[in-house]
Amino acid sequence: MHDSLRLLPAEDAHFDWMIEEASPRYGLSLPPGGIHPADVLTLLRNVTASVRTAQRPGMYLIVDADEVVGLCGFLRPPTDAGEVEIGYGIAGARQGRGFATSAVRLLLDEAALDAGVQIIVAGTAVNNPASQRVLEKNGFDRCGEGHDEDDGPTYRWMRAARR
Repeated sequence: MHDSLRLLPAEDAHFDWMIEEASPRYGLSLPPGGIHPADVLTLLRNVTASVRTAQRPGMYLIVDADEVVGLCGFLRPPTDAGEVEIGYGIAGARQGRGFATSAVRLLLDEAALDAGVQIIVAGTAVNNPASQRVLEKNGFDRCGEGHDEDDGPTYRWMRAARR
């Protein structure tokens, strides 16, 4: 695990900054090429606004030292059955360094603090073995298949919130 890695609740101002790919702000910098394209960041901002509650910010900046290396978070509020879905992404310039695995571990710690969360689910593209390994390393089991209009064929993953 990356000792300096932390999750910082993502605010609207952070999304503005990342979309603009502006110079360092908030004591943070962006990697070369930024985090995600502007349209993806706008979508994630909207997801964050729909999920944000007093108990959960929705999306988090994944910060290593003072650099934002990616985003992760909860894609929807918990269902009545206590199921919540997570998502994560690492900047292209920072992939392959274990940041996603460590960030998901921290996100699972956050989810475990909410007594209403019992099950955590995630989805990966069938052709994304790196993302599949992230979930396997964090104790997820593959539980089904699906289809996403952007990613095509997908695998569904699940694990208990507390182990």
